[in-house]
Amino acid sequence: MLVVAASTSDNVGGTEVVDRTRSRSKRFVKIWCDAGFKTAFARHCRQRHIAVEVVNRIHPFRFEVLPCRWVVERTWSWLMCNRRLKIDYERATL
Repeated sequence: MLVVAASTSDNVGGTEVVDRTRSRSKRFVKIWCDAGFKTAFARHCRQRHIAVEVVNRIHPFRFEVLPCRWVVERTWSWLMCNRRLKIDYERATL
């Protein structure tokens, strides 16, 4: 997990996450991202042999489920079912 400042762009934060993840896992070979990520991010990923797929809106003025978006939503759902991630139980009691 990586926490960055709100002023950090998606591209800068994304490259940091890709570098950290790639150094820990050789199975990390593809990433889906939204249109906020630019060509510099895609180039950075390709240099590390990671395929990048930008998922754009299908219809700009109406809602439609984006391809592979359910993977992200399902993962967040699984993570939020874990009580340790919902509340910080590891505080020091005084």
